[in-house]
Amino acid sequence: MTVHESTPKRLKLDGDGKAQKMTVNSTIGPQDPRFAAAAQLATAAGYEPPSEFSEIHCTPHKASWLENGFLQFFTTNEIRCRVLVYMPRQELQPHTHDLTEDFKITYGWVDSLCDGNLCRLRCGESIHVETGVKHSLRAGRQGLVFEETVGEGAFAKRSTTFLPEVARLQSFSSATVLVTGASRGLGRGFVEALLAQGAKVVATCRSPASTKLPPEALAVQLDVADEESIGLLPQRLADLGITTVDVLINNAGISNPTHPVDPSPTCKVSDVRDVFETNVLGTLGVTQVLLPLLRAGDDHLVVNLSSQLASLTNAWSVQGRRGGCTSYRVSRAANNMLVRCLGGELLDDGFTVLAMSPGHVATDMGSAGGRVAPLTVEESVAGMLRVLAAASPQDSGKFLQYDGQELPW
Repeated sequence: MTVHESTPKRLKLDGDGKAQKMTVNSTIGPQDPRFAAAAQLATAAGYEPPSEFSEIHCTPHKASWLENGFLQFFTTNEIRCRVLVYMPRQELQPHTHDLTEDFKITYGWVDSLCDGNLCRLRCGESIHVETGVKHSLRAGRQGLVFEETVGEGAFAKRSTTFLPEVARLQSFSSATVLVTGASRGLGRGFVEALLAQGAKVVATCRSPASTKLPPEALAVQLDVADEESIGLLPQRLADLGITTVDVLINNAGISNPTHPVDPSPTCKVSDVRDVFETNVLGTLGVTQVLLPLLRAGDDHLVVNLSSQLASLTNAWSVQGRRGGCTSYRVSRAANNMLVRCLGGELLDDGFTVLAMSPGHVATDMGSAGGRVAPLTVEESVAGMLRVLAAASPQDSGKFLQYDGQELPW
């Protein structure tokens, strides 16, 4: 398969504003914290790791290395081969070259935007970009390696012009994302924000026929408290032509009827049981039935919505309470343990499993009891998506807040 992609370049402008040749910024060896990860990616792609990698950092005055850079090395085989190594979710911003490029992906996958055409390319496929074509890329969550055969000095002869006026890749543009509890609140916020990024969104809720979901979303009936409904989910997705899922956002959750008033000395055991059934067992059941589809996808990202109220460490300080909110706290704390278990057991399969706190948000639950929440749904969802866009398997098993802060268990 031949589609558009990019070989990286550093932008240096001379006094006339012309693009200069790409240069190596520095070399990194075993003492650099990036070296071990790069060597691991090179090995996974079938290469003998070099003793050092060349670092390319494009437009360093405007973007971080992960936002616009990569590593490279040359093999010492009979045919000299240039190998490019991208860390998980590393980007190369929109740019053009003065020659045609052709690469073969040897590890991972990549999203590429080429003259406005978005595509996702995987290991074994070709990355081809004609001279002067505008293109950008973002590596997948497991990292990316691709190679090209070059003549002596060809790398140094290329010129690159970066194009800050051209729109960057959206983080979830090529992803198929399933969101549970999508009828309102944070779930609906996720659906709308992901659709705006160009994702294919499966929006599940108990009564999609009576819920005004965005028409672009694929609405699917799902009651996460009903084991039979969960069991039917894969077939309902297959009926819509969905055979892979890249990202699962386990958002569906409930609290007890009098939330946040739910003191442990007097709370109803039946309330605790109902909340636990939805927030923990429902989440586990949905994740289990979707694992085959997640394995078949590219991102391998599972997100369990949690809460700052789930922190054992902060149980006596969050929102000015010592305990309280028993049903909700207990369920979310248990769900956090589920993230730790899943994250560890699926790590070798390249999964990223996260517990994500949205913060105190102005939803029906967040505003219950006359409370004034400091965050809007839009603010919380935008923050969470920024965190999720950059997440990789090295983050698996973490408890993160919408602003990227790691929370104590």
